[in-house]
Amino acid sequence: MNFLQPQTARVLPQSLLMMGIVQCWRSSNKWVGEFEQRFAGRFTMRPGQSFYRYTKNPANNSIDVENALDEFLEDRGTLASFSELYLQGEAMLKPHPLIAYGSHSVNHYVMSSLSEQEQWREIEENRRFLNSFENVQTTDVFSVPFGGERDYNDATMQLAVEAGHSALLLSRGMIQKGEHVDRGVLPEIDRLMPRTSSAEGLHSFLFDKAAV
Repeated sequence: MNFLQPQTARVLPQSLLMMGIVQCWRSSNKWVGEFEQRFAGRFTMRPGQSFYRYTKNPANNSIDVENALDEFLEDRGTLASFSELYLQGEAMLKPHPLIAYGSHSVNHYVMSSLSEQEQWREIEENRRFLNSFENVQTTDVFSVPFGGERDYNDATMQLAVEAGHSALLLSRGMIQKGEHVDRGVLPEIDRLMPRTSSAEGLHSFLFDKAAV
């Protein structure tokens, strides 16, 4: 399955935008310090916590984080370079009998950081966007951005149900086993994303996960 965001999202939606900024700032680390000095009172951060980690903290509303980043980049004249379209239209969705496209929210925010109204917009607008395509297969599974335990909450699950989703896709780094118990009103499907491309590394990764 492919999980997509709509054409209104940028090439670098919030999560990727911040990874891109971190990469750009490796040659100018003072930008991180300047950002934190300017916006320190707006966000929750632990001493020594990385820029990427605290901007993904559910205690920090992802929309507020993005607005602060936009403001910071705009003042430096670099915002436009992060504002191209991520998905431009149906031509990018290739029909195939083995491919189904699913919802992944509009902006890839940390869902649990948002209000219920904000979560509903992320879930429902993305679902309506996918349903606007007539020639591709879609799935009712909602892929939770980031996919960890803290990245969604009870409201996320209930709103996904109301939007017509049948399950949540997570990324908790675990293999789904027979004794798996869902914590809410929707089935939860786990996926593994090994950070290796070698056969030996993949075998070791799967063996370690299966042993847990």
